[in-house]
Amino acid sequence: MKTTKAKLTLPTLTRLKLALTIADSATGFVFFLGYQQFVIAPALRRLFARSKWHRAWLSGYTGAGIMDVIERFDETEGLY
Repeated sequence: MKTTKAKLTLPTLTRLKLALTIADSATGFVFFLGYQQFVIAPALRRLFARSKWHRAWLSGYTGAGIMDVIERFDETEGLY
């Protein structure tokens, strides 16, 4: 079985630099990594599970940190 190594390409490095310049804290940096769809290895996710960094990454990755709570629900579900 042949394996390939992941290469850091210029867009990846550019996105990391962008996340560093936009973020105002460590959790903000992790949020922007999630927002840019950086996938964290499952072992690291288990290591940081239930921490503020994992929550920041997850809310950025899913987009839950962007919308208001009301906007996450469909109006047809009887929320109103």
